[in-house]
Amino acid sequence: PRHLPHPRAGACTLLTLAGSDGVPRYRVLIAPLSGSDGHYLVLAIPLTDLDSTLHQLVLLEASIGAVVPGGTAGLGLLTIRLGLRPLERMERVAGRIAGGHLSRRVEPATARSEIGRLGLALNAMLNQIG
Repeated sequence: PRHLPHPRAGACTLLTLAGSDGVPRYRVLIAPLSGSDGHYLVLAIPLTDLDSTLHQLVLLEASIGAVVPGGTAGLGLLTIRLGLRPLERMERVAGRIAGGHLSRRVEPATARSEIGRLGLALNAMLNQIG
């Protein structure tokens, strides 16, 4: 049997007892019984449920820590790809114009965005050539 530390007179003692492998296994409360000289109440609660819950929380945090950056990167890539679609359309039309179809014009050609202003400039240049 393990000997527990003697609590101070009239005071409760709270401690954690380690298992044979050094891992905390029980949370223990030692309380003096009122009206009883030298008798104590000893309550011990195993920490296995707490250890299991902490282990699950660590796994959950690690999973979230891996998924969130990957999802953010994927969403960022999708946003960039969608934003570059007008430039890809301009590239295809510019290739056709370079192939001799000088009547073609690029889209979008609007002053609302930088890509649209590029389309306006390219169309103005084509009007000067054609």
